[in-house]
Amino acid sequence: MRPFSFPKSERLCSKKTIDSIFECGLSVFSYPIKVNYLIEPFQQDQALAKALFVVPKKKFKRAVHRNAIRRKMREAYRLNKHTLAPWCNENNIQVSIAFIYIASEMLSFEQIQLAIVKSFSLIKQQHNKHQPKSAQ
Repeated sequence: MRPFSFPKSERLCSKKTIDSIFECGLSVFSYPIKVNYLIEPFQQDQALAKALFVVPKKKFKRAVHRNAIRRKMREAYRLNKHTLAPWCNENNIQVSIAFIYIASEMLSFEQIQLAIVKSFSLIKQQHNKHQPKSAQ
């Protein structure tokens, strides 16, 4: 698989998994994106990281604007997800992530990309903080 692709296998589509992310997952915040995520033990037939991108209709009435923001978020994730894979392999885990755009205005690609990169580091920090010392 090419390192900068975003195939169907890495997209979060399962209703059951999406519900569990929002019910019992953890969250981090990096403006303009709120990230809900769920860390599970690695399963051989699954991708290391799966992602979902949400732009609320309440803040952006026009689908054109929602789709444009979603495209920017997806592209920023696609270009930076390679930093997440070694960490998942090292800890023998897989991550399901929901990126939720919470700003009221459309921001630039650079701002969105910075927020996604920062959210990756926050997820790693939060996981390492909650990890018992014997497991590390």
